[in-house]
Amino acid sequence: YVEFDASGLVINEVYSNGVKNPVAYDDHRSDFSFSGSALTSTQVTSAGDVTITYKSKTCTQAVTLANVESIAVETAPTKTSYGSMDNTLDMAGLVITVTYDNGDTADVAYDDHSGDFAFSGDCLSDTTVTSAGDVTITYAEKTTTQTISY
Repeated sequence: YVEFDASGLVINEVYSNGVKNPVAYDDHRSDFSFSGSALTSTQVTSAGDVTITYKSKTCTQAVTLANVESIAVETAPTKTSYGSMDNTLDMAGLVITVTYDNGDTADVAYDDHSGDFAFSGDCLSDTTVTSAGDVTITYAEKTTTQTISY
């Protein structure tokens, strides 16, 4: 999922005499709300419509959801070296760069989205590091690796 970001949004208030008044979301954030089939809380979960409400008036905007094309490690986890007495996998500090099929990129921190990540590899037994090797990082069904030492 992708965080919904209305920054840059401008709507037109249209008065009964036909006069249009542009209203920028960035200048009136507290007067706006968003809902719709494409949103769950603050995340875009699917393509669909977002209902924009401003001062009890509504309009809709179709949104699309770009697909994840690839992921890469941007910042290695704080801990990459393990030993027999300190062998619980700890991915705190990990940041990946997500590249979408529309060319956009976003950095995703494990610390903020830990439930969206999975880890595997021959060097792991569940979450226990058993040897040096590559940890496979899975996010949005895409993978990359991080080398760890033991």
